[in-house]
Parts: sequence; C-alpha cells; structure tokens
Amino acid sequence: MVETRARAAPYRSAHPKAGPLALRDTHPENLMSKTFLSAVLTLTLSATTASADPYWYAIAPSEDCKCDGFRTYTGWLTGVPEGQSSTEACYNTPAIINGHSFSGADRCIKFGIQVGYFDVGDASCSSTGTDPSLWSCYQDPGSTDPACQICHRKLNCDTGQIKRTC
Repeated sequence: MVETRARAAPYRSAHPKAGPLALRDTHPENLMSKTFLSAVLTLTLSATTASADPYWYAIAPSEDCKCDGFRTYTGWLTGVPEGQSSTEACYNTPAIINGHSFSGADRCIKFGIQVGYFDVGDASCSSTGTDPSLWSCYQDPGSTDPACQICHRKLNCDTGQIKRTC
C-alpha cells in the first residue's frame, strides 16, 4: 500500500490588505525546509569566503565626478584571511572597473568593514567627452617622422604619464 499525505492548505496572511499575496505557502514544514537550506547555504558561503583570497564586493560609482574626467567608485573588501591586515589587502587586491585594471584601491578607509576608493577614468565626467585615462597620441612637433608621436594619459586627478613612440 502506498501512503499519501495530504498537503495542508496554505495559511492566510495576518494582514487584511495583503490582497492576492495573502495566500502564502507558509506551512511550518515548508518553513523548516527553507530555514534549513538557508542555514546550510550561509555556512557553506562563509566557509568558502574564509578560505578564499580577498575580493571586492558591491563596487559602485559616486553620483558626482571627482574632477575633470574621473569618477570615484567605492567597494567593500571581503574575504580577508584572519591575521592579514585588511588595509594592506585593500591596497593590494586587484579590481577591474569599467575596463580599467587596478592593482588595488587608490585610498582605503576602515569603517568596521574595509572600504576602498578607486578613481576611474570616465568620459561622462570629461570636458572633452573622452576618457582621460586612455592613451591619447599626437604627432611629435619636434620630428618629421610620422611614426614619432607623443602620448599622454591621466592616472588620476593629479598625476599623468607621457611617452614618446620614437
């Protein structure tokens, strides 16, 4: 004989204005399963995070431009192994933001959690409409060789690089 179990009717929400969402599958047996799976997932993720290398979480842009051509992005550093300095990890954990590679944050501040700030080249912040952190080249006026160019880019609001191709 096969034993079948009737499923209990869903409980009604206590809120009278819950509308069509009032019927919810909140049978205690289902809640226990969801709670158990959530706990297992949380333990698995925390065990994985504890043994992993540090990584950036929730990197987001600021609303305003920092200076001409740059916007600051902020992220939380997580997964720092116990015993390692989170500030040191902040300055040494790489990130890629909008196609720009960083070897670590430009600035780091600890607010209980380690926060990193990245100054990212952003054409929408630029007076020229171009990303100033990308190389821009022009003909070297001191040379007749068309292959000789002077290239420049800004690394942040205050620092830039210049190189010559010949």
